[in-house]
Amino acid sequence: MSSEALVVSVVALRVLFLALFSGAYIWLVSAFQTGTRLLPPPQRLELIRGVGRRFVILSWVFIVLMSLGGIGSAFLVGPQSLGSVTTLSGLTSLMATSQGIILVLEIVVTLLIVVCNLLIQFVYLPRVVATPISVMESSDKSLKWLTAKDGEPGLRAVTRIGWLGATNVVLGVIAIVIGVLYSSL
Repeated sequence: MSSEALVVSVVALRVLFLALFSGAYIWLVSAFQTGTRLLPPPQRLELIRGVGRRFVILSWVFIVLMSLGGIGSAFLVGPQSLGSVTTLSGLTSLMATSQGIILVLEIVVTLLIVVCNLLIQFVYLPRVVATPISVMESSDKSLKWLTAKDGEPGLRAVTRIGWLGATNVVLGVIAIVIGVLYSSL
């Protein structure tokens, strides 16, 4: 396989995993949370908790695969540039190029995606799991967390998971654009 075909393959796989990652978060934030309103309260919360736990595992799989694709594309597109980054002056010279700037942006966006997932998995999801069903559900069978501003940490955690999910969608789209830009240099 030629080196151009290998670069295109690695970048295409990275873009595919980023698109799957973003699509999964779009599904979680919009379709899943909207669809769960049709279930009765005890089943609804158990479904949200179960899917949330499994979704976190799936998102980490996508993050590992897209990171491997990013590392592969970085080494395939610019190995001579990366080989010189052993000192601060090497890093400075790399940052003076458009390829270096895009590479750093790609790394920053990937790290932000990792931070969002760490917050979801280790800060907010445990709060949701620890919150009793009676606190999450109101007497009129609607979800209290949809209107929660100040109150139970579990209620605020669900809202924050939604915001972090939307942030991951935006970061995924930005990473796709940056990955395509990096590969075209």
